[in-house]
Amino acid sequence: MKKFYLWFFLFSFYPFLGNSQFTFYNNGAKVFVKSNAIVQVNGNATNSGNTGVFQNDGDVTVSNSNLQGDFVITNGGTVQGNGDFKVEGDWENNSLFIGNSSNQSHVNLFRSDGVKQLIKGTQVTTFYDLELTGTGIKEQDTNAIVSNNLILNDRELSTKVHSMFVTNPDPAAVSNNQVFGSEGFVSSESPGVLSRVTNSTSSYFFPTGSSQGITRYRPVELVPNQAGNNTFTARYINHNCDNDGYLRTSVDTVVCTANDTFYHAILRTSGTDSADVKLYFIPANDGPWVGMAHWRDTNAIQNALKWNDMKTTTLASVGNYKVMTRPSWKFANPGDPYLLTEAKPLPPTVLGNQVYCAADSQAIFTAIGNSGNPGSNFAWTVLPSGQIVYGQGTDSVVINWDTISGTHTISVTEITVSGCATNGPFPSTVSINPLPKAGYDTIPGGFFGEAINFIDTSIHANSWLWSFGDGDSSLVEKPLHNYTDTGTFEVMLIVTSQSGCKDTVYGEIKIGEGIKIPNVFTPNNDGVNDYFFIPGMGIKEFHIKIFNRWGNFIWETTAPKIEWDGRNYSGELVPDGTYYFLLTAILGSGDNRSTAGNVTLIR
Repeated sequence: MKKFYLWFFLFSFYPFLGNSQFTFYNNGAKVFVKSNAIVQVNGNATNSGNTGVFQNDGDVTVSNSNLQGDFVITNGGTVQGNGDFKVEGDWENNSLFIGNSSNQSHVNLFRSDGVKQLIKGTQVTTFYDLELTGTGIKEQDTNAIVSNNLILNDRELSTKVHSMFVTNPDPAAVSNNQVFGSEGFVSSESPGVLSRVTNSTSSYFFPTGSSQGITRYRPVELVPNQAGNNTFTARYINHNCDNDGYLRTSVDTVVCTANDTFYHAILRTSGTDSADVKLYFIPANDGPWVGMAHWRDTNAIQNALKWNDMKTTTLASVGNYKVMTRPSWKFANPGDPYLLTEAKPLPPTVLGNQVYCAADSQAIFTAIGNSGNPGSNFAWTVLPSGQIVYGQGTDSVVINWDTISGTHTISVTEITVSGCATNGPFPSTVSINPLPKAGYDTIPGGFFGEAINFIDTSIHANSWLWSFGDGDSSLVEKPLHNYTDTGTFEVMLIVTSQSGCKDTVYGEIKIGEGIKIPNVFTPNNDGVNDYFFIPGMGIKEFHIKIFNRWGNFIWETTAPKIEWDGRNYSGELVPDGTYYFLLTAILGSGDNRSTAGNVTLIR
């Protein structure tokens, strides 16, 4: 068959009008599309032959007609330039496409009829810029390289079992639509990956996802901790990791439950820098995960591969997503599976006093959980005794120690909503000290003017606080107290043990109406005991007669109180000696009381 050769040099080529099909085929010619030129091919475009060079510095569109519209490089042909290639069919490279800093072409795969658009060929294409638009999935049948920008927009790039290598270390070299539910993403099947080169401590985004089964967009973000030259790869796997032999039941002692919906494959394929590893998920759809695990061997004796908790992860919100971060991950013990998990909670912290007194009915203890998930249940135990009054199952309990003393242990286990329990309960030792027993007795008095001796009969008391009911108090163990009024007084004694426990006892003291008569006085004008004094508290009136030792009457008076200064009825001083009296008292109650006695006068 005769082939038709076209040689374009510094001029524009335009398509035929209408719906006619045009197939462009260059077999060994040099074709140049200058920077302001527009070329449209309504069908396939093929550049072929060892001398066939297609230099595009303008705008070349290869559109679909009757399921054609492929751009093909074959049989030693070369395509290069700084222009735009808009391809509606498949991209097929069996020879050489040059996309580098000298040939900064922009390739746009824009098929819009929903049919897959392929990147294929026997040679790996190095694109400078690769942009995906239109509809449907863009799919790789071979590896591909982007040396500048990979622009996904809202499309899925399926690498299948192949890989997309982005060699531009600019963090913005990979971009996608950020509208929730319309994000563009890269999907891969093992061993295919999205590979990125890094050389800074900026954030590098891997917009990974899958449309197999339920479409999910679950990106990975890596933040290198050093600015060295590294290469990282990521793949999203949209099914249960058990399907691939990474059994969710093979876990270390920390991991409790694991995501059964998807997992990720992440590797550092070159370089030595650690990085923050961030996994994106949607709790409402994926589960409320609070941890991350890595499939690796950490036991040289058992040589057992298992999911190992990555520890020290943090959880944050970014738009509609939660982001789980493991900072400064060193990518040791290489193994690429990573999984969202819920670790067994660390033992909760218990807040509460460590020393109580027996019978403290309001001993409150609070547990601070470490799971990071709301709604946890807390199981409390108290040994060997003590009653949980209320709060069992919550993070705060009230314990009644009744009269129990000694050393007790409080344990609490956090159980998350998903059933993950603390790896061992948290024990807290509490000392319960015995209560003292307050008690007292008195030695009479009982009448006004008589001092009362209070006797402590308490048990295990180390300090005392007396309140006598008349405004006076004392801190001594056995106080002596004299009431200055009659009546009934409430006595309170608070005792404290050496350990600080307290007990209180109450009682009453009745101070009645009565007469207290002295038996000696010294009227020498020294200001002390100068009178024979009988106080009148509670007494309405006194009548007294005084006689000398021979029975002679020497003095009398009627008054509310008695004050005799040692003179006779004539005002003369009487000599030292013993004198006798007859006393009649009318009490406030109206009763009369009479008594007789003697008093000694000493000057």
